[in-house]
Formats: sequence, structure tokens, C-alpha cells
Amino acid sequence: MALLSPPNVPIWGHSARAVRSNTTRRAAGRCGLMFMHLVATPRFGLAPFHHPAHADWLWLRLRETFPDALAACILWNHIHLVSTYVADSASLMGKILGGFARRVGRPGMFHAAPPPRPIPDRKHLQRTVRYVHLNPCREGIVRDPMSWPWSTHRGAIGAEFDPWVAPGRMQRELQWRTRDFPREFHRHVSSDPSAKVDGTPFPAPAQPRINAIVPLDMILAAANSATPWASRALSRKLAHQLAKEQGWADSPQLARALGVSRRTLRRWSEQPKLPAIVYPRLCLGDPRLFSRPAQLTPTVVRAAS
Repeated sequence: MALLSPPNVPIWGHSARAVRSNTTRRAAGRCGLMFMHLVATPRFGLAPFHHPAHADWLWLRLRETFPDALAACILWNHIHLVSTYVADSASLMGKILGGFARRVGRPGMFHAAPPPRPIPDRKHLQRTVRYVHLNPCREGIVRDPMSWPWSTHRGAIGAEFDPWVAPGRMQRELQWRTRDFPREFHRHVSSDPSAKVDGTPFPAPAQPRINAIVPLDMILAAANSATPWASRALSRKLAHQLAKEQGWADSPQLARALGVSRRTLRRWSEQPKLPAIVYPRLCLGDPRLFSRPAQLTPTVVRAAS
């Protein structure tokens, strides 16, 4: 269904499916917008998302509620979300934060979510997406946007299986005409004094090895980082494939590391390689992609980065 817009105010965005209801469609028509920037903060200077488990829980709820988001980032004390226009976005965010507050036993810990800020055009959309992905660097937490796991940046550069925002989607929405979007997009985002003025290097995949030199804990960390929202079964299969590429045999040591039997390893070895192996291979090739802090607070993470 075509969107209605006021005279001389074009509707822009990828499709009408992001505008879910008649109410939202009329609102989008009135303001001529398809994207918004939503920010949420706690009261009293709290840091409610300091624990990785809290950030994981929140990330999954945000993804379920705003599947058409284009950029997101969770820091220890605030959230950024760039999404297609949703009329009741502030109310939806409030419900998520209310559920989180009850989960941790601190009702009323968040300010009421303010109305989303409209993004007027694609130029501002590019700036806003870059701002959201650079947030961990500008806060002094990490030195590279790809080092922060609670951000859509890793997915947008093709370093994550089943990402919230895939490279193709990001490229379509930003209307970038380039043959190597992930590399160009990462350079665009990371070219900042908070990271590196001329941009940080794009990751390169790990190359196969004959001898088992790479420690198993690194291989497991790479597989887990590449599949943060996938099933444990898939993560273990990919870790097994990656270990085999790195020279590990189906040994009792590998079976113990993966928590399976040697018989299971032999069965997996007889199966075709999973196409998703490209993601853990890329993560293993660059330690920036499997960093996962024990705390999200700036002092702890800055010291480890």
C-alpha cells in the first residue's frame, strides 16, 4: 500500500512494511519520515546494564520488539536505537525497561522514554547510524567499534551469524553504491579520533593450519562471538569445524572442550561444512571481534581494551 505524504514532503525508506498500522501510517504521512532515533537513560546516575547478562537480555528484547531497527547500541547507562518509524515506540521502550527493572528488583529506575527524534533524510540517517556505532569509542570504552558486542556494527560488516542488521540491509537503507560495502562502511564509521582518524583495519579471516597452534579457548571464543544469538548446538558445530581447520583432531581434549563425545565429533566430521563457518573464521582472524568484557563499566573495559 502506498504511503500518503503531505505536499512537497517525500516519504523515504525501504518499504511500507515498516509502518505497521494505520495510525503509524498516518503519522508517517504527516511528518514525511521513516526513521527515528530513540534514547533511553536511567534515573539517579545508575548503570543498570553493567553486567553482560543484563545487556544480553535487553538486546534480545529490543530485537524482538524493533525487528526493523537499523542501528542499536547498549552501553552501561543508556541505549541508542535507530528504527523505522513506530508510532508507540516510546511506550514499547518503556515496557521493555519496566520489565528489566522488575527483573533486577529496581522498579522506577528509568526515566520515561522521551519521544523519538525524527531523522529527516538519508544524510542525517548516515550520520546517526555512525554516531550510534561510534558511541562505545567516544565514551572511551573501546578503541574500535567492532570491539563492542552490544552494537549492530559487527553484524553490519558481516562478522556475525544471523545479525539484527545484515550488511545488505544497511547498504540498501543508506543507498551506498559500492562493491565492498562492509569494508567501506567500517572505514566510514571508524574514521574518527576516538578510534583512528583514517579508520581501523578491516578484519581478515583466519587461515587454515596443519598444526594445532591456536588454543582451543580462542577457537571457542571466536565461535561464540560469531554466533551470539544462535543455538548452543550450532555454536558447538561451528567451533568443531573451526578447530579442524586449525589443525585439531577429533581428540578427547576437543570433545571435552565442546562438551560432547568423540562419537559425536566423528559424526560431525562426516557432515558437510556449514556455510556459517565464514563468521567464526573471520572472528578468529581478528581478536577485536571476540572481545567480551566481564563488565560494561568504562573503567574496567577501558583497561582491558
